Amino acid sequence: SSRADAVFAMNPAIDFFVIEREIHRPSNFVYRLNFVLGLCNMLNAIRAVRPVPGPPANVRYVQSIRDFDSYFTAPAAGFANADAYYEAAGTRAALDWLRVPAFILTARNDPFIPASLIAEHHGAAEGRVRVAVADRGGHVGYRVRGADGQPRFWAAKPALDWIEATFPAAGSSDR
Repeated sequence: SSRADAVFAMNPAIDFFVIEREIHRPSNFVYRLNFVLGLCNMLNAIRAVRPVPGPPANVRYVQSIRDFDSYFTAPAAGFANADAYYEAAGTRAALDWLRVPAFILTARNDPFIPASLIAEHHGAAEGRVRVAVADRGGHVGYRVRGADGQPRFWAAKPALDWIEATFPAAGSSDR
């Protein structure tokens, strides 16, 4: 069957218009610049292998995520512009029709997606969707230093705990 039995989402992009507003807060300047540079570098790596239509992928032309989405993401996905892409791509509508158990992990300090946005939009799926809001985690970072001083990605533990609680056979030693 192609139907999912459950959904785990980490910092889901509920509403791209809100996300765009959040990332353009002055306090997110360095994060935003780094993200845009990362997108440009990724696109340039793809262009080294095959052609990609659009202007040069550098900060002279691409100064924001919206610029990147206008020049590259929206056209590649068949949308007329970034607004049409943002309207269609946000996951807020999915929460209304979601019929399987779901777990959303988000963080209060995510510079893109405010935790309040997730709480605001998950009401329609109340009972099917469990939301956990961590104080720290950033935008899918979820790292802590282990006893050995190395960074550890801790989000896997609550996700696996939820899977085992939702599907008890998943945690059995029979598998």
